[in-house]
Formats: sequence, structure tokens, C-alpha cells
Amino acid sequence: MWYALAKTLAEKETWKFAEEHILDLVVVNAPFIVGSFQTPFPSSTVFLVLYHVQGKAEGYPNQIIRCVHIDDVVDAHFLVYETPEANGRYICSSLTAYWREIMSFIAQKWPRLPVPTRATGTENTKELIAHNTSCDRIKQLGLTGFKTLEEMFGDTIDDFRDKGLLPLPLNHLRESGCHKNYFILLCKELSHKHTPSMIAIIAINAFTANRC
Repeated sequence: MWYALAKTLAEKETWKFAEEHILDLVVVNAPFIVGSFQTPFPSSTVFLVLYHVQGKAEGYPNQIIRCVHIDDVVDAHFLVYETPEANGRYICSSLTAYWREIMSFIAQKWPRLPVPTRATGTENTKELIAHNTSCDRIKQLGLTGFKTLEEMFGDTIDDFRDKGLLPLPLNHLRESGCHKNYFILLCKELSHKHTPSMIAIIAINAFTANRC
């Protein structure tokens, strides 16, 4: 609740500032943003997904979320900036999904991940939230072809894996002989696409994820 309130108040103040200073303001409102991330560790939003695939959660929320891929959010920002007739507020949202749909997809594609199999809490009303978050305006402006649920959370899990944030698959441990050897192989594999400092962070992430 407090997160949503802070976002609402911040936007209201932004519109007030724009009006007082005669600024041409356009706002892109994005919901639960997933996909790849540039930082060594995910934001609080993406961390919620990570928490549910690290074996720490007893269950997943019996709720629904509106979600969108970061690539679509970036495209939306460029679109409103480059389109002279863009004005007001634009909701940029791909789809509405139950957490159980998301967890089911992840469990099927990555069966070795410790994904929770049951829901906790009370159920939300999918139809109500879907009705109240129409993204017709951004589509009419020209943003089409939103990424699917599989693409959104597939990219998210792939990025977790690339940054060493997921528990190690058992076959990797058997092939390398122990966690230490695995981390040596991991660092060698990453050396061609990351800086030394980034490799160190990824190795620490992998170490923490596997309780070594």
C-alpha cells in the first residue's frame, strides 16, 4: 500500500510542478516490470520473483499482477518522447497474470529450480484489475507487440542465472566436483563479457545463493 501511495503522490507533485512551470509533461505508467536488469542485483520488484525461485518461499501469493517487460517500457518512453501529439498519461502494461501461472511456467521450463507449488493468502479478482488498467492509449499511439509472459519471465530467469543468483543445478556440481571448482569455471565463462569487478559480484551472488 505504501509503495503505491508514494508513487501516486510523487506523480501528483510532478504534474503540479509541470503546470506551475509550463512544462510539456507526458507520463508512462508501468506496473510490475520484469526482464533483464543492468545492475548486479535486482530491484525490489524483480527480487520478488527471485525470492520465489531460490527455495526460500513456502508458497507464492494467491494474487494477480499486471506485468510488462522492461524492453516494452523503454520502447514506450521513446515513443511518447518522439511523438509530438503524445500527451497526458499512458499505461504501459502487457498482461494480467496469476502468480500461479508465472510459477507454473517457471517450474515447467526450469524443473530443477525450487519453485513453490502452492499459493498462500486470499485470491484477488482478475477481471476487476484487468478492467481498471487499460493500455489502449499507448497502443493507439503505436506501441504494439508486447512481449508474452514466457518472454518476460524467461528473460528474468536467464538474467538471474547469468548473474549467479540461482541455486546451482546438481549436474554442474557433479561435473565440477565441488562448489569451488564450479565457481572457477563460472568466472572463466564470464571473463569474456564482464569486467573483473562484475565477475566478483556474480561469484559472490552464486556463493550466497548456494549457501557455500
